[in-house]
Amino acid sequence: MKIYQPINGLLADEEKPRRRWWLLSLPILAFVAFIVHLSIAGADIAEERERREAEESMRLAEAQRVSAAVMEVNQARQGEGKAETATATDDQPEAKPTPAAAADAPRAEAPSKPKAAPAAKAAAPQIVEAGKTGTIRGRLKSGQSLFAALTQHNLSAAQIQPAINSLSKIFDFRKSRPKDRYEVRYDPEGRVMELRYQRNLEVAFVAKRGASDEFASSKVKAPLKTRVASLGGTVRSSLSKAIMDAGEGQKLVTKFVDVFAYDIDFGSDTKPGDTFRIVYEKIYIEDELIRYGRILAAEYKGANASMRAYVSAQDDGTTYYDKDGHSLRRMFIRNPVKGARLTSKFGKRFHPVLKKWKNHNGVDYAASSGTPINPIANGTILFAAEKGANGNLVVVEHPNGWVSYYAHLQRFGRGIKKGTKVRQSSVIGYVGTTGRSTGPHLHLGVKHNGEFMDPLKIHSTRTAALGGGDLKKHKRWVRDLDKKLDTCKVQPPSDGPDEPEPVGGDDMHGFEEGAGDTEE
Repeated sequence: MKIYQPINGLLADEEKPRRRWWLLSLPILAFVAFIVHLSIAGADIAEERERREAEESMRLAEAQRVSAAVMEVNQARQGEGKAETATATDDQPEAKPTPAAAADAPRAEAPSKPKAAPAAKAAAPQIVEAGKTGTIRGRLKSGQSLFAALTQHNLSAAQIQPAINSLSKIFDFRKSRPKDRYEVRYDPEGRVMELRYQRNLEVAFVAKRGASDEFASSKVKAPLKTRVASLGGTVRSSLSKAIMDAGEGQKLVTKFVDVFAYDIDFGSDTKPGDTFRIVYEKIYIEDELIRYGRILAAEYKGANASMRAYVSAQDDGTTYYDKDGHSLRRMFIRNPVKGARLTSKFGKRFHPVLKKWKNHNGVDYAASSGTPINPIANGTILFAAEKGANGNLVVVEHPNGWVSYYAHLQRFGRGIKKGTKVRQSSVIGYVGTTGRSTGPHLHLGVKHNGEFMDPLKIHSTRTAALGGGDLKKHKRWVRDLDKKLDTCKVQPPSDGPDEPEPVGGDDMHGFEEGAGDTEE
């Protein structure tokens, strides 16, 4: 055994250098493999870059081809417009408005009429013709600037920019809106002589070229004519339909409802056979009705409520008094949704889902989705967010321990959030059917010192009364207005079909105690 041990030891020692050489060669082989991999990857990247550049070149070529085709089409259309569209000039009378232009013209607040057939496709814009004096008119489209609108009439930047720059000194074009009107007068050389811009028919912003070729701008108010009118009618299905059947528009309905908002809930107090009389102002420019002015006096006679109201002879026409000089203004209005219909009252009612009697801690008003909602009194927003079964909910805190709740809103009014101050004229939200609801309606809840109250039985005191010389003047004013009301003929109810009532919903259960007193 001893003889073989040295030989075995020698063989073992000879194998050790060979193993070291093999181990040292491994990193070299790995490095070579890495270099080969980079070379292959680089070739792939170069090939991919070449492919993308080729595709981009094809896209650019296609875009240029399409652009050229579009330009050809536009030029052809422009040529057709010149041939077919008559430009108003001093030498040639202005063409009569097309049916499409007439449909686009402003409509006065006049009686509601049957819907007209769809308007024809709008005519091509008028084009400025060289060598002639003329006028072009148009309206802004959605998202369109005045500059962009004028260039479609074949006016260049050099022609129109000086006039626009002059107007911008007196009008902020960031306030431009779709359907704003513009009018340009030009001379035979194609120079813009006058640019007129109007957001409504009452006021125009005008830039005129002077003798020195500089533009001067001014704000021009149209002369308004005020005419006093009177109207009387009988309710058949709703106050709104009765007034419109008698020949006037929805905005007069709104004004009439506002006059009696503190005393009459036209959603629950109105009955067939009730009558009304109105003495009111209509504002005209020349012979075109622009808007309604003040309601000077109003009367409502009904089974549930009867009263007369007279506008103050001394303010801007927003305060109304009774014949003795007591203001009609109170802390609370009766109905936060103008013209809405009362569908569910305060108190015990049979639950539509649970099939048992349950407290309904408020009242429900049915109205079309999107109808504006006003707070019943001035106050501060305590809560405005989604709240379980209440859906979108607004809570308003009022003076003297009063809190009001507005549930199932479609959305909130602009700027409505916790801490916002609101007035009775503010829009805090819009009627909807969010949360646990069977249809579009408003659930109104009212608390006083922590207890739910019946909103229909809340009566606050009037805010002010006239006295002394103001009262004497008011009574003389009332005598004159009473003569106009008394001579106003009450028209019988219309024989037409009843106005469809909004499909109202119900709360699935009304407000309950707990959870911040906002869960239904």
